[in-house]
Amino acid sequence: MGFKTDQDVEKFAEWLKEQIQGMNRHMYTSGLISTEATGLCIWAVPHLVFLGQVWPTEDRSKKYWVISGLDLPTDHIDESLAATPRDAARHFSMKWQLQSSKVANLGEQGNGDDGSTAATDWQQIAGSLQSNAEALYTLVERDELWDPDKGYVENVLAAIGPQGADDTVQ
Repeated sequence: MGFKTDQDVEKFAEWLKEQIQGMNRHMYTSGLISTEATGLCIWAVPHLVFLGQVWPTEDRSKKYWVISGLDLPTDHIDESLAATPRDAARHFSMKWQLQSSKVANLGEQGNGDDGSTAATDWQQIAGSLQSNAEALYTLVERDELWDPDKGYVENVLAAIGPQGADDTVQ
């Protein structure tokens, strides 16, 4: 199974290109990579979730996992924290779960890091992190999405169906 039309393939290729550029930009603005970077897609749910790896072009030993996508925070972890894309996704899910609890506590305190009573809706942010963590964990638990011998993207397309690329993750 795959994409229905050549236009679908082109849209997916453009989305992947945007995600890889965003991944590299995230690593540069985070200060983790200050030179030219190389990145690639490792696993994706088309137009929803992107999981890639990035490293400084001159030093392949400093790799990072990066996740992004529709309504997801762009986030990163050191490659040493996850051996496989599935492990990386599981790690991001757990990380967001923990961050959700911390952010919810900020909302209960009623102030920001600087002590001001900012108009930030910490409960909404915590809820969003929690939802993203749960949705990602649901994908992690689906064995059929993670067989590296068949190709990660192909597994996802087969599991969600050809129109699934436009559906929201449940």
